[in-house]
Amino acid sequence: MRQPHPDREHDGGVNATQRAVIVRGGWDGHQPVETTNEVIPFLEANGFEISVHDGPGIYADADVMTRTDLIVQTMTMSTIGKDELAGLIAAVRAGTGLAGWHGGIADSYRNEADYLHLIGGQFAHHAQREEQLTGQQSDYFQRYTVHITDLGRRHPITRGIDDFHLETEQYWVLSDEYNDVLATVTQEAREFDPWHRPVTSPAIWTRQWGAGRIFVCTPGHELDVVRNPDVRVIIERGLLWAARGQYAEDMSKQDSGRLHEPTGQWWYNNKTGEVEHGPQSLGVDRDGPFATREEAERAPEIFAERSRQWAADED
Repeated sequence: MRQPHPDREHDGGVNATQRAVIVRGGWDGHQPVETTNEVIPFLEANGFEISVHDGPGIYADADVMTRTDLIVQTMTMSTIGKDELAGLIAAVRAGTGLAGWHGGIADSYRNEADYLHLIGGQFAHHAQREEQLTGQQSDYFQRYTVHITDLGRRHPITRGIDDFHLETEQYWVLSDEYNDVLATVTQEAREFDPWHRPVTSPAIWTRQWGAGRIFVCTPGHELDVVRNPDVRVIIERGLLWAARGQYAEDMSKQDSGRLHEPTGQWWYNNKTGEVEHGPQSLGVDRDGPFATREEAERAPEIFAERSRQWAADED
């Protein structure tokens, strides 16, 4: 059972402010600053107050963790103190959501068995391309398909999303059967590979730990991957699903193929001039959210009126 926030009265609505802690750092190649900055506007639009921390030290602060509804972590190939790890695990067990992508969550603290037990998967390998290697990250970029599972086609995070293709690192993940796997990837066996048959690994999964929810999306090597329309929608939905509160319950009640956004279902695309139901395009191109389609259609008029009011106030 989900635990209520200890210092806030919940009226059952989704407009109450929630608190998100972003923990980022580790290997710079995964662009922890750039990728987390990309999701901050989305979280703010959905009512989150956000604090950003360069490292896991905040996990040892029990007062902060008690007041945190969602942790977004991007800490690749890093280390964590015993008190920090204990604080993270205690927070999730008490109901704080934990979410992340790529090595920032699936390759964070390799030497900590308790962390691996919490997350349910650990990066083991990404295969190199067949071409001659150059010593660049792109040596490990290959085109592959993310396959949505039967569960994924019903789950609010991936419902309505078809199998899609990426050209980036493909994670081979060691995992356990406790995960709820929403999507998989398959690493083929090529002539020069030491393995003898194709290997399928989870690519996107969720995990319930105590009263907390965990969301992991292995695609997300760099900003361009996070901005992929399918990956972006999955990450945004995953953040809301993992967060303590009504988001996940409300999302699960929807039988449509699109994300239900409790704080406003409609967006105005300022590039195309079209109205969108749910986040269908990049956050930088979307204005909103709005409660109704009609309100979203009037977005340019609404913003123009607000600008006039601000100008009048300054006078």
